[in-house]
Amino acid sequence: MSLHHPNLWNVVNKQWKYKWISYKSVFQGLIIVQIIAIVFSLLGVGNGGFGSGAFHLNVQYVSGDIVFFFTCIWAFFIALAIDRMDNRLAEQIFVSNAMSHHLSNIMFIGVSNAIGAISVIMASFCVKILHIWIFGLDAFVFFGEYTLPGLITFFLTTFFYLILFSGAGYLIGSIMRQGKIMKVATIAIVGGMIFLQESRLEPVFIFFGQESHLVLFITKVLLTSLISFGLAVVFSRRLEVQ
Repeated sequence: MSLHHPNLWNVVNKQWKYKWISYKSVFQGLIIVQIIAIVFSLLGVGNGGFGSGAFHLNVQYVSGDIVFFFTCIWAFFIALAIDRMDNRLAEQIFVSNAMSHHLSNIMFIGVSNAIGAISVIMASFCVKILHIWIFGLDAFVFFGEYTLPGLITFFLTTFFYLILFSGAGYLIGSIMRQGKIMKVATIAIVGGMIFLQESRLEPVFIFFGQESHLVLFITKVLLTSLISFGLAVVFSRRLEVQ
């Protein structure tokens, strides 16, 4: 009989390192998703024009918005799939409990989202550079100013949006694992809201998307994400009991 009691942090750290080594396909998927997004971004995120007589001006807006949107989808599906049954079975080599399992998942999601946020910033620069390379410098007019505080704000905003989508994905994944009926019902409800553009989602977009104060935005995301991850843990425990 061993008198050694494993420390929670040590167990979480080992599980997190295991996920970091084993789930390399997560970052391969990120690269593929962002390359596709960059290609779409080169076509522009919007355009407009006006003319008078023989004079006509066409304006095309180029940004990393599409890269950001695709990366949010990536974060959602990564969190949705990380707690799958095959991943749970693979972790049985560790002496652990449900708490260490979920904490290591959340740590992996957090670090992955930080890398995703940095890559969004780099991809946004890449979109502009490629646009200049393809269409020429004469066809490009730069509007904006890159400063260190601005880049930090960009990173924090992107990171916490990814956390928000990850929290939603982690919760939905836990609900779907309650049984086939719950899985079908969840897919039907979420898919219906997205494709039918359910008006009830509009207050959610306004609540997060129109928040101009960074601290309040981070507070909203943290509280919402804590609730999402907490509910996911509750659903997972119910599944373990069954």
